[in-house]
Amino acid sequence: MYSMQPEPVTHSGSMLNLPAETCVSSPLAQRRPGLLIVDDEQYLRDMLRRWFEGQGFQVWTAPNAEDAIALYERHHDAIALVLLDVRLPETDGPELLHSLELMDSRVRCCFMTGDAGSYSERDLLDAGAIRVLQKPFPLAEMAALLRQLTGVPERRRVARRKGEPVPVLISDLEERDEPLIGWVDDRSAHGMGVSAPLPAVVGSRVCLRSQRAVRGTPWVEAEVKNCRLVGSRWLVGCEFVANASPEVLTQFG
Repeated sequence: MYSMQPEPVTHSGSMLNLPAETCVSSPLAQRRPGLLIVDDEQYLRDMLRRWFEGQGFQVWTAPNAEDAIALYERHHDAIALVLLDVRLPETDGPELLHSLELMDSRVRCCFMTGDAGSYSERDLLDAGAIRVLQKPFPLAEMAALLRQLTGVPERRRVARRKGEPVPVLISDLEERDEPLIGWVDDRSAHGMGVSAPLPAVVGSRVCLRSQRAVRGTPWVEAEVKNCRLVGSRWLVGCEFVANASPEVLTQFG
């Protein structure tokens, strides 16, 4: 899996009954700009909700157009931005955006897509979106963009003491060698960037697990997509081989 010789650098996200998927309001939450996330993949909704709540947003999620319309009708005054998947069950993103615009001409939307079907990026922008976001996307970059779009101030970073990273274990599939210790640099719903002491072979598969995970936490398998040297460390871009559960992914921060 790992080589002491540097690998070649390569570069590669009417009133209806209120649906169950909503967020718990509080006086503090009500002062935070709101996001409505509409995506039919539950693991992605759950991950984005937890991430953006931790980044200073108030978040609602919906799996389909009906629930999204109900939530927007009830909370439109608090929703600053809608993150809308292009492909949804029974309808699609542009059609849903049109329905929301009929309710509120000021609605602001970013489309999310890994496969836009027959829609080009120009089509989606012409439909009324202010941005088209390609899945998978780095969560840290996404949070920075949404702060710009909604006016949320940048959160102050807690300084990390030198030599005290957020640790992650990196192993080959057979766990033949003692795992290396690196740290998570960024993470999205479909992969992560890991800072490692040695380079990884692009195209190989690795297993990842938080060093602080409780006993029995499963390893997460990922494919190495890119690897580059930054200073004395290697930044390794990994894409998850299969969709891991939100509970498993939260071990990585």
